[in-house]
Amino acid sequence: MLKSYADESSTTGFPRLTVSGYLMTADQSTALDLNWRAALGPLPYFHMCEGHHKSHPKVYRDLLNCLTPQSVRAGFSISVNEPYCAKILRATMGNQALKYWFGGPYTLCVGAYMELVGQWVERKMPDELYVAYLFDAGHPRQGEADMFTRMMSSDPFFEETKRERRYGSHTFLDAKSEIGKVLQAGDILAWHLNAYDRTNKICQELHYLWEIPTFFKDYDRKGIEETVFEQVRTHEEYKRAKASGRLRGKRRA
Repeated sequence: MLKSYADESSTTGFPRLTVSGYLMTADQSTALDLNWRAALGPLPYFHMCEGHHKSHPKVYRDLLNCLTPQSVRAGFSISVNEPYCAKILRATMGNQALKYWFGGPYTLCVGAYMELVGQWVERKMPDELYVAYLFDAGHPRQGEADMFTRMMSSDPFFEETKRERRYGSHTFLDAKSEIGKVLQAGDILAWHLNAYDRTNKICQELHYLWEIPTFFKDYDRKGIEETVFEQVRTHEEYKRAKASGRLRGKRRA
């Protein structure tokens, strides 16, 4: 089973929410974990938002050196205009806001991230059937994203969605814990891509990270509207299938 480690990044006053991470084989995951622990040196964990890249520049450099085209297969990133997405999802369907049915911006990013990874695996590693998705724990809407992902994974109606995402499992881990170290690689990528969206400047570290094939999807206002419209259409199909007793289908979550 392939493994994908992803983290999120956002900045107060800036509208973009970014979820980014890396895909790797099980062997690459084991090797990266060992190398990451060695590179951390005196630090128990590394977090960009806590300024560790400034207070521990050698550790930062050593961690970046752990990320190479040989240590992972590819990088992936989803970004969304968070305030606009939240605004759209406040519209009502029936007696509930759309957010009740589909979740909020973070849930959209988690689902879109898995879809982007699945599409890449379909093209580049078609013999690999499953991906274990690991996301950093602690986002305020983690519980919501977990609930909707579990619903997708357990409902026969979304069997095609699971296949497209190469979904094998998902979990939320604390990147500061002993078993979550590799998530810190996703933190570095997400932080730099969010900074790039803010400044439109490519720093030296991002040039280096982009030596790893990295794939992006940005949900601007039009993309958000199209995605929510598709979710509403799928929800109506789901209700009809449930009413008729035929829940198995080929639909997206």
